[in-house]
Amino acid sequence: EAFTRIFEGVPRCEGPVLTFSGMWLVAITVILLRFLNYDYFGLLMSVKQTVTKTRPLFQKGIAVSVTLGFQSGTFMFMQLVMLMFSRALSLLFGVTVYPVEATDGWNCPYEGETMSILIGRLFLLIMGAMAMLVTFLCANGHFLGRVPIVGGFGKQCRLDLSGLDPDADTEDAGKLMRWEATLSMFPATLGLWFDSWNVRGYLIEERAHVYADQLRYPTECKVCGTRHIPYEDVIRATGMQISLAWQLFPFIGPLLGKLAEHTNNPPLFYRGTRLKCIWPTSSIRLISEQKGRKMDGGSTVKYYCVLLLAYAKDRGIPILQRAVRLGIYFAIVYFTYTID
Repeated sequence: EAFTRIFEGVPRCEGPVLTFSGMWLVAITVILLRFLNYDYFGLLMSVKQTVTKTRPLFQKGIAVSVTLGFQSGTFMFMQLVMLMFSRALSLLFGVTVYPVEATDGWNCPYEGETMSILIGRLFLLIMGAMAMLVTFLCANGHFLGRVPIVGGFGKQCRLDLSGLDPDADTEDAGKLMRWEATLSMFPATLGLWFDSWNVRGYLIEERAHVYADQLRYPTECKVCGTRHIPYEDVIRATGMQISLAWQLFPFIGPLLGKLAEHTNNPPLFYRGTRLKCIWPTSSIRLISEQKGRKMDGGSTVKYYCVLLLAYAKDRGIPILQRAVRLGIYFAIVYFTYTID
């Protein structure tokens, strides 16, 4: 009601409204460029993991609560930004560049606004096309990790993020785009991760190692023997960024956005060798090492029972967890669109 009163009495002229909507698209696109390329969610999750491993219980509780609160607030704010983006973008439907052709819904009291309508329509069409193109490129990770883009942000945070750029020490160091990330968001939306495609495109391994090094993450992985932020957290942060990018598309965007969140928390499927500990089998390996060459009947039964429990822990529980996340997503979609 207060928002409505602010604009009460303002003439509903098509030209100024479309021009103002185009300006909104420019401003929101600049915000998206920062959030999609600076990897705020990945850094926040890395901070949470580092604090969990390095602080005493009370400090850890306070710091994790603050980090999660800030992350949730940021995500909600960005969803509001995407809502404004999609509302401004929705004006593109039905817009024509022919200024004499009238459109419904406008009630402008002034005459001779032909040039204003033409400028507004052209400006909105051009800005809308550029905003969608830039957002699509950012969502696929084409600018992710590039030193010319994240270098200044890293200095502000006192972090050296040059390790994210695989071409930092080559002749391609000054380039803004990485073409190996082409269409990475499509398998990632479904929770499918491949070494040669979206794992490489979104720099999952590089981000996990660089953030661990810069934030002084102390724990060494028992599987791969290196210090890195858990890959599942980096993928979860990537899923949140992809979710925001999808929400700018009307109708199907929110469905795909929420799908990207649920299928990457944790990721549904991974194929490759770069992320060795994304499917940990520590319990299976520990039990398998205890198998003796000669065991009597009772020891054999006991061994295989324990081995079965190890498989349930390392394989069964992760599969059940992923099935529950998918079930929650489909339940949300069902009740959202079927309950009056």
